[in-house]
Formats: sequence, structure tokens, C-alpha cells
Amino acid sequence: MSKRITQETFDAAVRENMEEFEMDAAGALNDAVKQFQSQGVRLDNIVQDATQIRGCGDGAETKQPVIEAIEQLKQGLDVDDEIQIKRSCSLIETECDIDLPHRCLAGANKAYDVLFDCCKKFYDARNDESIVVCLRTLNSLLNGQPDLIDGQGVIFFAKLLDSRMDDREIVLNVIAFIRKTCTMHEENRQGFVGQHIIQSLMTVLSEYRARDGDIVKEVCLMLQTLTLDDDVRVPFGRAHEHAKLIVTETNALKMLLEISRDYSSNNAVQGELFKTLGKLSVRNEFCQEIMDLGGIEFVLKALENNLNSQSIVHQIMCLLKALAGNDNVKVAIVKRDGFALILTALTKHMAHAAICEMCCICIAVIILRQPDLCHRFFAEGGPSLVLQAMKVHRTSVPVQKQGCMAIRNLVSRTKEYINPLLELGAEEIIRWSYTQHTACKDEAKAALRDLGCNVELKELWTGEKTKMSR
Repeated sequence: MSKRITQETFDAAVRENMEEFEMDAAGALNDAVKQFQSQGVRLDNIVQDATQIRGCGDGAETKQPVIEAIEQLKQGLDVDDEIQIKRSCSLIETECDIDLPHRCLAGANKAYDVLFDCCKKFYDARNDESIVVCLRTLNSLLNGQPDLIDGQGVIFFAKLLDSRMDDREIVLNVIAFIRKTCTMHEENRQGFVGQHIIQSLMTVLSEYRARDGDIVKEVCLMLQTLTLDDDVRVPFGRAHEHAKLIVTETNALKMLLEISRDYSSNNAVQGELFKTLGKLSVRNEFCQEIMDLGGIEFVLKALENNLNSQSIVHQIMCLLKALAGNDNVKVAIVKRDGFALILTALTKHMAHAAICEMCCICIAVIILRQPDLCHRFFAEGGPSLVLQAMKVHRTSVPVQKQGCMAIRNLVSRTKEYINPLLELGAEEIIRWSYTQHTACKDEAKAALRDLGCNVELKELWTGEKTKMSR
């Protein structure tokens, strides 16, 4: 376990350097950092700002600005001074927006507890303007600190969303706040789902869909967060179950597709809608439903109309990759000239590694176990473009991985394309990736094997019997 210290200990060490060794602020700070690091102390939660170490030489007690602001907020709450509360919230928000150490310092000094008390007070008084001020401060405070909220807070903020759906600012800020509390925190996600947050989000989406792109985008981001499995502290999450709940209990796929059509001229909002659809396409029947609703034609048309937009192309590729998990969808994509559009996007954005990666993985998924689609892909000149992307992005492991998988899936069931690929230099490109990138050895080895190239195959376990040790 790494050693930790408090902000007060660190500040005292800096002041000591300044007072006893007559160092300037920058020198005192650097010396304190080196001393603590040499002792194995982690300082990623410590504010390292010499300008905030005050009171040196005069004996006065020194406090960080964010701590002073929290104390002022407590005083304002005690005497019911709304002006002081808003002023203190603004100061705390400004400090928390600097970086994570400032947020950690605020959290360690009970900023969340005081702000939560303020929210409850203003909720009972129906002072919605002041609730928004507190929510904005909480948004800054809990960015990267989802552990601060507790079960009581989960219940309260879910109720706040339900009871103030007519207030645009509260809706926007409370959803953003809930999203931050659910990021990298499985317990909070499950807690909010237990408070029926999914139904509340879809109600908000229905109410604001035609008049507020910002809220539509925020709801999409929140839905995506519910489908994450990003909390390393739990053995497994419920991302799949949450996606299933969103689709089966709220008719979300149909609504999201309809709203996507409404925002065809707004790439930022439409991109998040597409990304959300991709996150929800976790079952074969969900992919089929999107196709039955006309989603394939619409998505490919959106790709055709936005081929110059890197962001929308990337999001559409992510969606197509998810949908292509259904074999009927694969055929539908190719039937509607999907390969031509994907390859055009790959050509236009050849210099962009992330798009090349997504185009390659999209191709790999579509042609997997589909000989007829492999023929179409080869006929449209796809292999040469995939190999070109691998050559352009030799240092990008994701591009190398997905390029290898696309080549491997192409020849695994259509051996007649082995020689043409070898003539295009596939072996040289893949073997370079095999030797240079440890992270994609398995994919490169699989591609080389199916191309009939010499490759060392290691038998990791021979099945030999050994004596059991007691």
C-alpha cells in the first residue's frame, strides 16, 4: 500500500522550508515534493500550489482557499444567508474545477455533506434557482469522486429529477450530476436503477426531445453510463442487464431512432444518439429490432451525408459494428452498399487512427463466417485499403489488431483469396506487426496461420499427468 499524507501535513512541510530555510515558495514546494516522494508517499491527492501556502512568518493559521470556502458555506447555511451560500458555492466550484487534488481536498473537508444539506433546504423551500447553484458545485466536486455520495443521496437526487422535470436547468444539471456519480461506480449505478432512474430518463427524453438538444445529449450520456462495466472493485457488473432494462421496459430503440432523425442536422446530438444505440445493441433481437425499424437504411444514409465528419463517422462505425453481431444485419448492410461507404470513409480518414481502427473492426465483424460477403468485400477492393491502413499506422496497436482480424476473417473460409493477399504484401505487413507489437501477437499469428505462412505455434499444455501435491 502506498503511503498517504494529509494536505495539512504537506502545507506544513512547505511552510517549514520557507520559514526555517528561507526558501522561496517554488523552491520550498519542490523540496517538499521530493522529500515526500523519496519516502514513497503518493501526492496525487495533494494540492501542489505554492501560491496557496499563505501566512508564512507571521504565525497566522493557514488554510487552503477551498477549505475557507467550505467553512463560509457552513456559516451561510447556519444563518440562512442565501447570498453567502451562493458566493461560497461559486468559490468551491472554481477551486474544484482546477484539478482532482483540489476536489479531493474539498471532499475530505465534508464539502459534499454541506452541499447536500443545502440542496435539501432549498428543495423544501422550492428555491429552484439556488438548487441549480448547488448542483453545479456538486458537479464540479464529484467529478472523479463518485464515492462521496451515499444511499440517502441516491434517493434524494432521483426524487429531485422526478419532481422538477418542468425546470430545464435542474433537469440538465441533476442528470449530469447523477452521471458523474455512476461513472466507475457500480453500486451507485445499481442504486439509481433501483430508484427507477431509467424510466425517469426516458420520460425526460420524451418531454424535451423536440426542443432541447443539450438535454437529449445529456440523457444519452447517462444511458451510456448505465451500460458501462468500469468499476474494477467489483467482480462483475450489471451492464448487460441495464441495457436490457432500457430496451425492454421503455421502448428505447424506437424512440432513439425517431429522435436521431429529428437531429440529422446536429452532428453532436445525433452522434450521441448513435453511440447510445450501439451501447444498447447487446442482444441479437435488439439488433434485429433496429433493422426492422428501418435503422440500417437511416444509419447508412447518415454516413453517406456526413463522410467528412470524423466524429459522426466514428460513432456510426461503432454502431454498425454492434449491429453486425446479427447475421441478418450483416447481409442488410452489404446489400445497401455498406461496404462502399465504409471503404470510402476509410479512404477519406486514412490519416486518423481511431477511424481506421473502427472501420477495420466493422469489416472484420461483417465478414466473419460469411463467405458471400467476403466475395463482395474483395471485389470492392477492401483488402488493399485495410493493408494500407496497417502500413500508415504501424505504431498503432489497435489498428494492427483489427487489420489482422479483418484479413484473418477474410481468408478463414475463402482460401482462394490467400494468394492475392500475399501478392499485396499481407505477410510482410502482418509479420512486422507480429514482431514489433507484443499486444497483437495473437491476432497476427491467427492471420499468418490462415494465410498459410510459417508461424511458430506453441502448445501451452500437453495434458501430461503430474503428481498431485498435498
